[in-house]
Amino acid sequence: MSGRRLSHEEKKELASIETALRDDPSLRVLSSGYGPVPAHGKRRGAGSWSLPAALWCGVFLSLALLVPAAATSAPPLIAAFAVSYAMTSGLLVALVRRWCARHPDGPEN
Repeated sequence: MSGRRLSHEEKKELASIETALRDDPSLRVLSSGYGPVPAHGKRRGAGSWSLPAALWCGVFLSLALLVPAAATSAPPLIAAFAVSYAMTSGLLVALVRRWCARHPDGPEN
């Protein structure tokens, strides 16, 4: 940056461009707060991260149980791994269903 500040007219013009872009329906994915950082002035709902966080916890739990279950062949560890793997698979299916409901036309290329 050159260090030059924007004039009052330039600031007003920039604000009007930002408002027009924010209100443009073709940019709804960019302005709706789906990204990792919510749009200015918007807060995520309390449950918006609960399903992905639970999925990651399930993945780590499954991996943590897989290693000792494979090393010891203990039936309780194998059963615990099977349950955690099934739970993680169910969470993944729920996350994919939620994504498909948000994007009915599929991924935009």
